[in-house]
Amino acid sequence: MRPYLLLTLILLLSLSSCQSYFNDLRIGVECPPISVPDVDGKEVALAEIKGKIVLVYFWASWCAPCREGHPTLKQIYELYKEEVFRNAPNGFEIYAVSLDQEKDKWLNAIQKDGLPWSPQLCDLKGMDSDISDTFQFKKVPTSYLVNGEGVIIGENLSYQQLTYALRRQLAEN
Repeated sequence: MRPYLLLTLILLLSLSSCQSYFNDLRIGVECPPISVPDVDGKEVALAEIKGKIVLVYFWASWCAPCREGHPTLKQIYELYKEEVFRNAPNGFEIYAVSLDQEKDKWLNAIQKDGLPWSPQLCDLKGMDSDISDTFQFKKVPTSYLVNGEGVIIGENLSYQQLTYALRRQLAEN
């Protein structure tokens, strides 16, 4: 009887680790649904952005590396926002989710950094937001590059890697 109990325990542990594996966000899996309020309080779902490659970008006004990277991210955005990509004929968009808790600091950072993309989103819950659990991160900046079919094709890419990934997705390639 004991061997069966041990075998059952091993099988259950294996299945739970498999389920965990299949729930992990990684390249090649569908991006989970997300909907976050914009600057006016209107919920904006990622699914509303159709036909574009989307960088789901988590940042905060208090995050020095995020803020320091904004000039480069703006250049990438301006370069690719109207390009035609495979399975994403409507260009490139940044779905920017702030992990701020104070609306005025968030809005001031958007204005000061001159962030041109829309939507700009924040639920004002900071790192206590369910978003960090859904997208499995503990720090910002964190990002996922999602193709026009909603599949993750990049994770936490450097700006050079992001540019390369976007270039590879161009329809002419």
